[in-house]
Order: sequence, then structure tokens, then C-alpha cells
Amino acid sequence: MITGILMTVALCAPGDGALVFERSKIGDTVYEACGVFDVNKDGHLDILSGSHWHAGPDFTESHYVAHVQRMDEDYYDDFSDWNMDVNGDGYDDVITGAWWSLT
Repeated sequence: MITGILMTVALCAPGDGALVFERSKIGDTVYEACGVFDVNKDGHLDILSGSHWHAGPDFTESHYVAHVQRMDEDYYDDFSDWNMDVNGDGYDDVITGAWWSLT
């Protein structure tokens, strides 16, 4: 996964060595954590954050994953979203942690 991310950054960097970022809104909620990995094994990195994952490469398509407890207007109980193939089926699973709900 790290190799894929580094390759993406290298391919996006202009020739003068300056790294340029473009900000894009992909959802209407605010989460503290995200995971970047190929969720659906289509060869594109996807973003998982909170209750949804967003399909790369353009992140315009989102898919519901699970409910994340809302703590107040701008805060959800989502502190980490890690990917790892826990059950050995060849797909990365999401390991998430939350403070307030003790998960």
C-alpha cells in the first residue's frame, strides 16, 4: 500500500520538485480518521472515512459501510480506520476505533 501511495505522489508531482495538492470535497460529514486502500480491488486507491468509503480514482461514488455515533454537530466517534485482511479472504477489512463508545 505504501508503494502505491508513493507512486501516486510521484506521478502527481510536477517536474520542478514542488508538490501540488488539490482539495476536493467528497462528502458532507466530518470524521477525524480515514484509511486509503483498494476497497473493491479495481486497481484504484479508495478512501474510507467514518460511515462511507469513496471509490477512486475520482471519489464521486460513495458507499455506506456502517453507522458511526455522532457526538455533537461537528464530531463523530471515529478515531482510526486501519485496513488489514483479518479473515484471510484476500480483501482488506476495516479495523476502527472510537473513544466515547469504547470500541
